[in-house]
Amino acid sequence: MSWVWVDDKLQEAAGLKRLLEAAGLQIDVSKPSAVRERIKDGDFEADGVLMDIELNTDAAFSEDGSTMAQLIRTEQNRGTVAPLPVVRFARRGPVDEYVGSDTSSDDLFVWSIDKDDVAAEKAEGFGITLLGMQEVFAQVGRNGEFLSLVGLEEESWDSFGHPTFRKTYERTAGNHLKAAYYIRLLLTPGPLVGEDLLAVRLGVARPESSGWDALLEALKEFEYRGVAKAQFRRWWTRGVELWWEEFSSSDEPLSSLTIEERITTLGAKFENLVPLKMSDGSPGSRPWHHCQLSWSEHRELVAVDPEFALPVPRQLPSLDVQLRRPSEGWEDPLVVALGPASRNRSKLDVDNDVMERLKARATARNVA
Repeated sequence: MSWVWVDDKLQEAAGLKRLLEAAGLQIDVSKPSAVRERIKDGDFEADGVLMDIELNTDAAFSEDGSTMAQLIRTEQNRGTVAPLPVVRFARRGPVDEYVGSDTSSDDLFVWSIDKDDVAAEKAEGFGITLLGMQEVFAQVGRNGEFLSLVGLEEESWDSFGHPTFRKTYERTAGNHLKAAYYIRLLLTPGPLVGEDLLAVRLGVARPESSGWDALLEALKEFEYRGVAKAQFRRWWTRGVELWWEEFSSSDEPLSSLTIEERITTLGAKFENLVPLKMSDGSPGSRPWHHCQLSWSEHRELVAVDPEFALPVPRQLPSLDVQLRRPSEGWEDPLVVALGPASRNRSKLDVDNDVMERLKARATARNVA
């Protein structure tokens, strides 16, 4: 099988198709009217679906991509379409026009990609993530047993996981909905973190640190070994924190230490670790999160010290459906750094008084 890309501009899609196929995907670009007929005939099979939103040049199809995604969801609920990931794949303009701030259709998609982000240097990363989603849906369909998916024994899950996530997963009806919920665990920081955020929490400038691989080797016990582990390289947050307690022989939690303190402690055993430098506009010295606005808008990782973080609502001006959904108790808070928040006041529903107080605090500490 292959991924089906639903788009009405087949010639325009050819360039992006080549980039994604070079990343390892097999893609069949089809007009929405043709896909609709295959679904209605009970003859629709795919590894996943890439769904454009604006589909108005197909004379035989008068709806948009969200309507097509709803048709697929309905047939999955009925059992006539197998569980598969549906990813919104559209440029910002059409999404702003057809979807805007209305989040009611976001739940139909497991992820979202801006077509303009699929430049040659980014296509591989997108392709790997899509292949991982494909594997999650396939594995849940074959064997959705929870501990098998997360790759942990019961005792380890109790130590590293979150009971709310497991309870919600096991209560969710339908393998397509279970798989979509599981992917959220892999995409959003919480019990699991990716390599970039792991480096932030250890205070390490990863690209400049030749000793980074040696540090990762020491954390190997806490690396995620569940479904799609090859595509989603993650580490259990609580496992890393427990490792730190033992390694540092200190009661001071990792999150309470400055970058300098973290690097000094690591330096007792690990060489060639360069300390992380906080970005302009993101004050503080105890980074733990990253700025969701900088990431969703520019794919730029900006470390954020919780003391100077601005919490923002899930109605973030973003194409990312994962960032627009109501927060779950097991997820890390959604935060924005002071600099990006100041530059986007008109887009963000943040408390200006809180922003000004944080700015004043940063100035008073000479860390702005």
